[in-house]
Amino acid sequence: MDTVARVCEYLNEVNALTNTFEQNATDIALSLFAQRLNDANVIFSSPERRNGIILALGATIEFVRSIPVLAMYVGPFVKLCQAVNDIDDGIMPDLFHMNRPPGRPHSSDSKALAGMAACALQVLIEQKYRKQDSAARIARKLCATGVAIGNKNTNLDITAAAQTICYWRDRARKGNRDFDDDARTYYSCLIELRPCIQPMIDAGGTKDIICERLLDAFINTCKMMGLVGTKDRVNPPV
Repeated sequence: MDTVARVCEYLNEVNALTNTFEQNATDIALSLFAQRLNDANVIFSSPERRNGIILALGATIEFVRSIPVLAMYVGPFVKLCQAVNDIDDGIMPDLFHMNRPPGRPHSSDSKALAGMAACALQVLIEQKYRKQDSAARIARKLCATGVAIGNKNTNLDITAAAQTICYWRDRARKGNRDFDDDARTYYSCLIELRPCIQPMIDAGGTKDIICERLLDAFINTCKMMGLVGTKDRVNPPV
């Protein structure tokens, strides 16, 4: 074997070792990241969900910094973490300054929950369930998780709450998914929920079973997003 061939072979071996090392380092970083996120999710699922969010943010910063090709993109995450620290110190960070729009404001959580409830109602209607009855079922599920449908001082009864959920559906369907949080949530959740229907039908599920499974999927998604099952009181817009 001539000298050039030996050099090429050596370089190939070095490259292979380097790639193996980088892959192993990435695998370790991903494994640690998943562990950190799992720990954060456990706390996020408890009444101390704010601490869970902070831990998840810290885990993301740690992971991004550990990957050389991603390290340059850590800035926005650090900025967000600093903003949270400023709030803890009683300082309103520039990041959170904005011009307040006219009318009564609603939190992102409230609008997301309204959009998801609207989606659940739409899917049930598409399966030939009665609109008002379906809305009442959704209202009962939400009330069972401690969600207040009404203003901050008064909860609506089930009939009135069901009517409110019907209103959320009508508003979300007419909304602009590019600008309205509830419309965006409504349309994105439809993409996820609709494919769940046919397997339930193929499995021979009764109408009531399918309805309950859809509602359970709706509530589980709400819990995963931290919208229900926490100490916070969420009042979706009426």
